[in-house]
Amino acid sequence: MAKICKVGKDNQIYGDFTRSGRHYVYYHCLPDNGEVFYVGLGKNNRCNQINQRNVYWKNVVKKHGFIVRIFCCDLAIEEAVFIEKELIKLWKPKCNLTNGGDTCFPTNCIPVYAYDKNGIFFKRFSSISEANSFLGSSFNSPKIGKCIKNQLFSYKGYFWKNYYCEKIDPPKRKPIYNIKKVYRYNLDGTFLKSYEKVCDFNEGSRTGISNSLDKNLTYYGSFWRSYYKEKIEVPVVAPALKPSKKVINLISGEIFPSVTKAAKHLNCCRSVLERKLNGQRKNNTTLQWLKM
Repeated sequence: MAKICKVGKDNQIYGDFTRSGRHYVYYHCLPDNGEVFYVGLGKNNRCNQINQRNVYWKNVVKKHGFIVRIFCCDLAIEEAVFIEKELIKLWKPKCNLTNGGDTCFPTNCIPVYAYDKNGIFFKRFSSISEANSFLGSSFNSPKIGKCIKNQLFSYKGYFWKNYYCEKIDPPKRKPIYNIKKVYRYNLDGTFLKSYEKVCDFNEGSRTGISNSLDKNLTYYGSFWRSYYKEKIEVPVVAPALKPSKKVINLISGEIFPSVTKAAKHLNCCRSVLERKLNGQRKNNTTLQWLKM
């Protein structure tokens, strides 16, 4: 018998089963005659969703609409798969393309194994969701999966694997910082000091040293190398920009330090004044370049 639930907008149904994180088996039927045309399993709000449905399901719903019913809930994934297959076999709904057992949560359904800090087997869980429930975590927390993929060291004090062993070798934690020896040089390339590891330099950021290591970049007023030399070659500093050409007023004798200042004094466009001074346009001003 279908479970009675609250009916919301557009005949969507809600209840504790949509918030528990446990699987349930649902079916969709036609509003006019109650014919079951689809059986599925899911969790959360999957029974109400219209996305990720096959084209036959969409055609039926577009023409007739649908009503959602929950057959049973609060199930483990293995129980939900078994019931879904039996209902499809019994009812033969026309919009199911397989015999059931296909789930949208494949990564959450693999068995996982917990090991204590010594690497000794602790407990087997039939799914990641079950393990999260045991640990008091969110049922869809991805951290156990990251441990299995070696993207995370441990979770909740346990090591996690997707295979069983009586005892495993606890993984070694990766060093947080670069431990290679680094050498500091001043701006002239003269050796100043060495550090056994980057984190020994406590005045600035370790990232800044790593980004400038063995490059012609400075950090904290120094060059950094992964090798020792009494003196290193430093990059040639680019020459400073030439000072701006000065402009003189032939009538008043006033000297402007740049064409920009002269244009501002005349309240005209700088580029136009520069063309006039260069002879590219007729110079109708009393200004010209000051010869040095």
